[in-house]
Amino acid sequence: MTFESLSEEELTLQTRRLLDNLRQDAERRGWTFYVAPPKEAIPGFADGYEPDAMVITPDGGIMIEITNRKDLALRGHLADIAKRVSEQPGWSFRMFYANTPGQIETSPPPLTFEAIASGITEVRALDETGHERAAFVMGWAALEAIARLVMDQRGIDPAKPLSPIQAVQILVQEGYIDDDDARRLRSLARLRNEIVHGGLRTVVSREDVAGLIRDLETMAGTLRHAA
Repeated sequence: MTFESLSEEELTLQTRRLLDNLRQDAERRGWTFYVAPPKEAIPGFADGYEPDAMVITPDGGIMIEITNRKDLALRGHLADIAKRVSEQPGWSFRMFYANTPGQIETSPPPLTFEAIASGITEVRALDETGHERAAFVMGWAALEAIARLVMDQRGIDPAKPLSPIQAVQILVQEGYIDDDDARRLRSLARLRNEIVHGGLRTVVSREDVAGLIRDLETMAGTLRHAA
């Protein structure tokens, strides 16, 4: 896919809109948001790196870099910065793109363990009220969220949403599920795909949902222990 180049004025406008959106999201969560944060607010582990924006959360924070695709190849040092930041407890690094005409392309919103735990609670509630298909789909959303948070902790920021199979593979590689569970989840991914792509009559058993919830709770426990 190719992208039309933006003028300097358009790029500035896109960046301003992006920062406004990020500020609103941070303030809605009760977090502190900085644009071009002062040096005294930047933690020492940044080692001279000055982020375009920064969020301070109760557990740490998020360093934000705003760039465009044509610059990305020239800025490989950001991978080292992302790794350095993600090694700090409670901290993560996010890169946002402001070069697409008519829209702002961003990485997914920052994930937290608390958000994942809340998602699993929602899955359980849906299942208990007889909404198996909704619980099943929400469960897969929680599974991808876990995979993304695991990647974030490793300093890896996926450029696009993960497929169910990719999420399972990541969780296997990082030791969150074993090979037997991975095979079972890969077979269940077919049901998930049928439902989200219009399979209104696809049947999901209570056993399948219960198994997925057990997997999520086990992975969440491992995630908490690793934090």
